[in-house]
Amino acid sequence: MEEKMVKYFKTFVDLNRLRLAALLSEKACTVEEIAFRLQIKMSDVPRHLHHIEKIGLLRKEADRYRLDVKALEMLSKEVLAERREGVEARSNDANASDSDRQIVRNYLRPDGRLKEIPAQEKKLLPILRHVVQAFEPGVRYNERHVNETLARYHEDYASLRRYLVDRQMIKRESNGTMYWRT
Repeated sequence: MEEKMVKYFKTFVDLNRLRLAALLSEKACTVEEIAFRLQIKMSDVPRHLHHIEKIGLLRKEADRYRLDVKALEMLSKEVLAERREGVEARSNDANASDSDRQIVRNYLRPDGRLKEIPAQEKKLLPILRHVVQAFEPGVRYNERHVNETLARYHEDYASLRRYLVDRQMIKRESNGTMYWRT
């Protein structure tokens, strides 16, 4: 499934392909109409069509092309479900309660990043318990590594680090150079 996810995102990382998909979701078009409507070279259109066809989203009707919207919906759901399963698998540590898992799911985006850092302590603690799983017990980390790891969860990695230290989920040397999970 990961290969399908990569192909999906590679296909739609290109702005012209996104515009093409939007156009073909509205109506079937010829190569000439696509080039004219999107203001791109006619010679580029077949390449963009090929990328969309490769992931099974293109239908050809005579000399016209149409986006298979139902196939796109199914593929999108599969890709997002795969991402969500990966995120949930990371958040399901053995000691987490069902309510903790639900809080984590509510605060995580499909890519595993936090939507926000909760202000309420009862929501913050499950988030911190989830985030601290990124650190192995007994391993010492320098501050740079800790910051880079926490930045994968939220841009305000300093607040996450401070919350983890304040709640004694990670300890640090007095000079702040080394950190470890308790």
